[in-house]
This record gives sequence, C-alpha cells and structure tokens, in this order.
Amino acid sequence: QASRVIGPLIGIVLNMLKEVLRFSAIYGLILMIFLSAGMTMFYDYTEFSGDWKGLLFLFSSSLGNFDFATFTQAGTRLDKKYGWVYLMMFLVLTNVVLINFLIAILSNKYTEMEGKSKIMYRQNILAIKQVQAEDKYYSSLVSSFVPLNGLIIPFIPFIVFCKSKKLNDVLLYACYSPMVVLGTTAFLAG
Repeated sequence: QASRVIGPLIGIVLNMLKEVLRFSAIYGLILMIFLSAGMTMFYDYTEFSGDWKGLLFLFSSSLGNFDFATFTQAGTRLDKKYGWVYLMMFLVLTNVVLINFLIAILSNKYTEMEGKSKIMYRQNILAIKQVQAEDKYYSSLVSSFVPLNGLIIPFIPFIVFCKSKKLNDVLLYACYSPMVVLGTTAFLAG
C-alpha cells in the first residue's frame, strides 16, 4: 500500500523538480536584469555597491525584506521616485507574476503526472504478475485464498514431498469450486 502512494509521488516530485529548475533559471535571469539596472541607476547606494550586495538586496526584497526608505538616504528626489518605481516593478514581477507562474506550473505538472502515475503503477503490477508464473507442483499452496486455503493445511506434507501435479490440480479445484458456484449463483440470481 505504501509503494502505491510513495512510488508515484516520487515520480511527481522528480518531474516537478525539473519545472522548479526551469523556474529558477527564469527567476535568476530576471534577478540579473534588475541587478544590472539597479547597479547602473543606483551605483552610489551601499545596497548596489557590489554584485553580491545588490544580488542579496534584490533576493531579500523578493522574500519581503525591503524598505522604500533605502532610496531616500543619500539620493535626490528623483532617486527616491525612480527607486520606488524600480523596487515596485521588481516586487510585482517576482512576487506576483513569477510566484503565481510557479504555482500554475506545479499544479499543472501535478495534474499531468497524477494520471501518468496511476498508469505507471498499473504497469508495475502487470510486470510483477508476469513474473509470478504458475507452478505445476506448488501453485495450490500459493494461489489459494482465505478462508479456503485452510483446506490445504492437512495436505502440505504431501504437496511438498510428493510433487504431484494431479494432487496440485485436485486441491486447486477444491479451493476454487466454491467460488465458481457462488459466482455463478450470484450471476444467475442478479
């Protein structure tokens, strides 16, 4: 039961990871574009005095750690206006557009993979069932079902030591005959 849930889930997570990597590339590209623009427009501010400082400022801003007063410290009135517009454009693009884009990608991929995961699970079951072949001597031990497999318990020593195909067939017929009778009766009654 656990592999029925966990197996497809791992497949879904791996496929989502590919989408997250694509999203990270787009996010990184947008981050670099805004970093270049910020270093060009606001080079005299400490937040943009180096590549890593600017990158850290933008990344922390996209996570919600920002202050509009950053651009009013040492700049002119024009810097304040452009700084506010610059930061708002960056925040809207990263937080609203890109995060919603990521959620849409992941939910779409989950829906797509949910159907495929059921198919993959059923293919695995069919592959396992093909491996389980009927044994001409011991299938009555393995193939019988509860509670009718209790009929076989007294015959286990004979099955194991005699290796008789005929005994195996008789026990299989004994176990499955009640099911055939019940199934036929239910079919005819219904």
